[in-house]
Amino acid sequence: MSLEFVRRKIEKIPPYRRNLPLIVYEGKAYSPNFVLNEVMRGTELGEKLQRAWETASFNSTATLKELAKARLKWIVENLPPDVGLATFSGKAYSKEDLLRLIEKESEDIKPLLDVQLEEIREDLYG
Repeated sequence: MSLEFVRRKIEKIPPYRRNLPLIVYEGKAYSPNFVLNEVMRGTELGEKLQRAWETASFNSTATLKELAKARLKWIVENLPPDVGLATFSGKAYSKEDLLRLIEKESEDIKPLLDVQLEEIREDLYG
């Protein structure tokens, strides 16, 4: 296991994105900080996660799209209570509304998913 590989990759990721899901292994998404912790502990899971990161074995379009949804859900779920989103067009969404829109992949949420896809690519390959 190369702890150095994981540290180098994480250093390139902005701190505010290090707890967002990024590495997919066996259908589950893990944050860079979780991967680092597992690699530092020398666990079998850490070795598998690092290998998945090194090979980007999960980079199909469908997987990246699901990862973008998972990240956006994580962000929304971790908003302070009673915080939602308002748009310039006057629409307002509660956290629950946003989670439903993410799940449905609504056109209203597509720009936010696109931002997540861009950040995923930066974090994986940057």
